[in-house]
Amino acid sequence: VLTNAHVVDAEDETTHIVPHVYAGGEWRAGAVVASDAEADLALIRFRFPQELKTAEVSTDPPGDRVEVETHGFAGGRKY
Repeated sequence: VLTNAHVVDAEDETTHIVPHVYAGGEWRAGAVVASDAEADLALIRFRFPQELKTAEVSTDPPGDRVEVETHGFAGGRKY
């Protein structure tokens, strides 16, 4: 999963971020593979027993009145 580095970067040396994703009907813990604070990009690996579908990405701009939905946990998710 490609995400923003600020999402997975710890605020201090004593904090360890464990990213999670909900897919295939369950929450899975992942591991940060790479992170670049300057580019604000991070790559996270998640392992699943079954193959997951990949999202199609378009380079076309969205048309007028296109609905867009996103999900996130402002301030993080407590486990």
